[in-house]
Amino acid sequence: MKKVHICLISAHLLPNLIPILMDKPDEVILISSKKMNEQASLFEKILSELSLKKISVIVKNDFPDAKFTQILDHANKIKEDIKKEYLPDTELILNITGGTKLMCIGMRDSLCKDVSQIIYTDTDTNQIEYLPGSKNNEYSSKLLQSVIDIELFLKCYGVNKYGKADSDKPDWIKSAKSRYQLSSELAENTPKLSGLIKIINTLSSDARDDKTKTLKEPRQELKYPPNYIQKEFLQCFKDSGLIEWDGNQSIIFKDYDSAKYLGGGWIEEYVYNCVSQLKPNDVRNGVEIQSINNKQNELDTLVVHKNRLLAIECKTVYFDTTEKENEVFYKFDSISKAIKGLFGNALLVCAQKPSENLKNRLKDRNIGIVLPEDLSKIGEIIKEWMEKGKFQKQSS
Repeated sequence: MKKVHICLISAHLLPNLIPILMDKPDEVILISSKKMNEQASLFEKILSELSLKKISVIVKNDFPDAKFTQILDHANKIKEDIKKEYLPDTELILNITGGTKLMCIGMRDSLCKDVSQIIYTDTDTNQIEYLPGSKNNEYSSKLLQSVIDIELFLKCYGVNKYGKADSDKPDWIKSAKSRYQLSSELAENTPKLSGLIKIINTLSSDARDDKTKTLKEPRQELKYPPNYIQKEFLQCFKDSGLIEWDGNQSIIFKDYDSAKYLGGGWIEEYVYNCVSQLKPNDVRNGVEIQSINNKQNELDTLVVHKNRLLAIECKTVYFDTTEKENEVFYKFDSISKAIKGLFGNALLVCAQKPSENLKNRLKDRNIGIVLPEDLSKIGEIIKEWMEKGKFQKQSS
């Protein structure tokens, strides 16, 4: 029997898309108010690109979103069209998660006797609710399947081009794994290495030309003789083939990749490796995206698990000015808010201690933070998010 999903469109497409991916209907009817016509077009495009099977899509635009009598009249007209086209040989599923409240009530009141199921996707509790009132007329629920990857999640939130990710390259993954031990040691000792991290960041920046991805001045000088623990890690860098070091204040970066790693790439690699070991549904590092307004952005680490997204920003910058804090805060707040959806999360991972002001601002925007002393526990923090869909324990 042919199966058709009837979906009410809203700003958030996942509550409609997840049941479609789970149920694999033959056809989808999109009901859109005038305000949501662009979202309906985006959803139609996403459905047309799905590779699981060809799904026919019908869009019914300009549905009224206020004044119940108008809504019910419009719903009844749609019902008559659907009855002529599909019944009695089609299983109709009405998804009332989207639209306005009045649209949901109107469509439910009009179509309840003709649809096999009325469903509501609760992405907060990770369930589909099968509501009474349809032909089936029984209540039940089931867990959502994990059917969304990072690229598809981003498309649903207006990213019209997924460029590439560092972690898409086998050589990058191989290199990150080979340096995992060193990255872990840096993470474990981050609170003691604040000074060295600050120094190496500066020297790495001075040594690199990020436009050409080459070294412009590989030889750099430390301003002061390194202390005991700094010497210990400089020796580790030397033993790992990242630098040449004379045992005092002169270092030479071996290549661009080594300078980039020591200038902050190590924390991204460390977080990616820790998350990968937890085996989420999808994880990618260094993701380049282009939004609908053609603005380019790069995201350090993205994780999707159980259809939820976690955006992670990794920073080794020394927060010594309000300007630096503002730059980090506004950029991450803006992009994470745009892509994470209703129940996604954002997490700022810091190798340098942030100010109380920055911590409070992040808390106000519901952005989690990992402080330097908790960096070695990042695996536990992400595991908790994967299991519970939120962060219960926040550093303070």
